Amino acid sequence: MSKENFKNESKSITAKCMYTNTEPSHEVIVLDDLKKRGFRVTKFALGLDLKHCLLVMRTVAHYHASTVKRIKHYGGLSQFLDTCIKNLVEEINNWPRFEKYADILKKLRPISMNRLTEAVRREDAGLNVLIHGDLWLGNMMFRYSQEIGDLQDI
Repeated sequence: MSKENFKNESKSITAKCMYTNTEPSHEVIVLDDLKKRGFRVTKFALGLDLKHCLLVMRTVAHYHASTVKRIKHYGGLSQFLDTCIKNLVEEINNWPRFEKYADILKKLRPISMNRLTEAVRREDAGLNVLIHGDLWLGNMMFRYSQEIGDLQDI
């Protein structure tokens, strides 16, 4: 586990989404097969050891820091969320038979922006970041060195 991993801003901390289909009864999300890159789900009946915990916490910290950078890039959280909604509307317009939902979202954007902004209102007394929201062992894959089995990445 190298500190260099966390200095590299281009390091991906999620699997790449390869394909989605939203047709009723054919919904699917296809993600990059991380097993091909040596990652595996690790079974821990009693939780994680210290090395694994530190790697998880460093990676979550990297995610938090990247959200701060992303929000600053867009000029603030409201602008970031607005861009997300605009992008979602554009994406939904590409889904056959879902165009009406894009229109609804477009019309609701001003209202939803107010509600989203209120829901994620910043606390000026602390650091504000987006969180993972579903951090548990079933959502983590680890990579180990083939030579001696040392923990390398999450």
